[in-house]
Amino acid sequence: TMRSNLMAFAISLSGFAIDISGSMSSGTDSGSTRIEVVKRHLAGALRCMQGAPGAEFGIALFDTGVKLPLGDTLLTANRSLVARGLTAVGGVQAQGGNGGEAACLRALLKMKPDAVFFLGDGGWDSGSLIAAAGVAASQGVTIHSIAFYTTGGGLPEIAKITGGTYRELHSTEGLQED
Repeated sequence: TMRSNLMAFAISLSGFAIDISGSMSSGTDSGSTRIEVVKRHLAGALRCMQGAPGAEFGIALFDTGVKLPLGDTLLTANRSLVARGLTAVGGVQAQGGNGGEAACLRALLKMKPDAVFFLGDGGWDSGSLIAAAGVAASQGVTIHSIAFYTTGGGLPEIAKITGGTYRELHSTEGLQED
């Protein structure tokens, strides 16, 4: 499941790159929007990280640009900062276009994570994203990508280049709900 995929890796220095373009407000088979499903699972990952020794997290959102709702450094996954993360995640809305995906990845790399979880539904230029993944690989950062209701978009490549995992989700079936 996506939940176990996020949970299995997200006990380290983790950055989360989340697509907030308008297509993420599309509905899913469960009646939730794509972004609602993502927010639920990201919140679960943050709750799992809370209190884990050495765990830190950062969040970057992208549409045509990049938004850093928690600032440009990783935060310690203690109770109060995870609470701030959960509030930020709760406020995420999907609207706008694409174009900020590579800049989003580069913004997360500046935070010096061990791993980046890159989640989106495509519709962007894969070339610039793959180039940014090359930078990640040179820094020893692993990218785990999840293609949401799409294929491609450079998501398989960025995982492969960095030794990470790639998954495609085309339904919410099999996703554990909280």
